[in-house]
Amino acid sequence: MTKIQFKLIIYQKFFYSKIVLLSCISFFILISCNNTIFEISEINAENIKISSSNEENEDLENLIEPYRTKINNLKEVIGYAKNSMTVRDGVLESSLGNFLADILLTEVNLIFNEFSENQIDFCILNMGGVRANINEGIVTQHDLFKVMPFENKAVVIKITGKDVLNLVNFINEENKAHPISGLKIVYTKNELNDVLIKNKVFDITKNYLVLTSDFLQNGGDNMYFLESPIEKFELNLNIRDAFINGIKRVDTLYSKKDKRIIRI
Repeated sequence: MTKIQFKLIIYQKFFYSKIVLLSCISFFILISCNNTIFEISEINAENIKISSSNEENEDLENLIEPYRTKINNLKEVIGYAKNSMTVRDGVLESSLGNFLADILLTEVNLIFNEFSENQIDFCILNMGGVRANINEGIVTQHDLFKVMPFENKAVVIKITGKDVLNLVNFINEENKAHPISGLKIVYTKNELNDVLIKNKVFDITKNYLVLTSDFLQNGGDNMYFLESPIEKFELNLNIRDAFINGIKRVDTLYSKKDKRIIRI
């Protein structure tokens, strides 16, 4: 076995000390797999105070700048909420779920209409994808990142009336407040009573345009009836970005439960 001695010099300046430490750890992991023995013969440390007199490091600034910009963007105020909203204030619908689905449907319709003469019929999201509340008061981009932390994309699909019925029955069985807009459902106990789509009576012989996430369209949250649409329109639009743009457009946020899905 070979024995090698070396000197370890640590300079504590800004976060370079962390880089040195991580480099040393990585180095020891790499050499631990062979028969060479290394010994530290000397350790020198020097504290360098950081002040306005320190020269600016251009490489370091270039490294930090993208992250600084993202952090500053998260602080941006995008609206004001007149009331607090959550997905847990109802059984089959919620104040936050209604707000998010309504905002998304309006915002995506503006984009969809640029290449289609048709309007989207309704929107369906999943309760599990909403991870935080919106509190009364100022709303920032950071708040929306907490509400929607996932990178899901918006998709519009054309599905049969039979698959719409599968969706309605799924909501009945799940008994959860999945965010929905454009769809009104009445259940009598556990039986389906009435379905309206854009305030018109549901027709099982027709096809419908549905706005959802790519996650759900691929069968996420057991929504397998969305996996094989007649047509699919991929918008390359992050759902959270659509929410942020929509909130900026309306400025003042307000939502409540409006009995769009009820059980009597």
